[in-house]
Amino acid sequence: MQWLIIVVILAIFNTPVLAEGPSAWLGLNYNSSEQLEEGEKTQTSDNFSQNFYFNFDKSVNPYISYHLYLRELSGDSHTDDLKGNITSAYQRALEPALEIAFQHPVYNFSVGYRRLERWSTAHLKNESRNTTDFYYSRFDIRPKDLPYLSLQFDRESNYDHLSERKIDSTSTAYSANSSYALSYKDIRLSYDLSF
Repeated sequence: MQWLIIVVILAIFNTPVLAEGPSAWLGLNYNSSEQLEEGEKTQTSDNFSQNFYFNFDKSVNPYISYHLYLRELSGDSHTDDLKGNITSAYQRALEPALEIAFQHPVYNFSVGYRRLERWSTAHLKNESRNTTDFYYSRFDIRPKDLPYLSLQFDRESNYDHLSERKIDSTSTAYSANSSYALSYKDIRLSYDLSF
């Protein structure tokens, strides 16, 4: 027998998506199952997960705005083989992020930071904690009748919190793109460059 209950609570703040101000949602999911062999129960399992998302958008003036969000995820699962062997698995995650954007008719600039904390235990202990830090910036310029230019910077760091780290890595990426198209009568010249 398998049954599934899904409870989703939307619009805690009753704010439209992408509108300025706060918005949030919460999702809860629980399911349970039994495994049968020749009519006899041999295994039961259940899992419960919840997702929470909080979002806040605010314009400082017509050109500058910021976007803040917080995500939370937790999940517990248990399996019982009816011989006394119980297997449990846990997942916990927390992700705050902030982005500041400057928008102009000719150019845009944004910079942001996102942090993801993950645990694989029921309690938030450093022994099972992994962290990802992500920094980024974007610059786009679209001058009238001139070439388009886009510059991007990304840096990601992954590490654990053990006294002697087993995970510790950082990667950095730079990219640039430029394109332009010129039309004159029946002639069209264009280019698209990426680095």
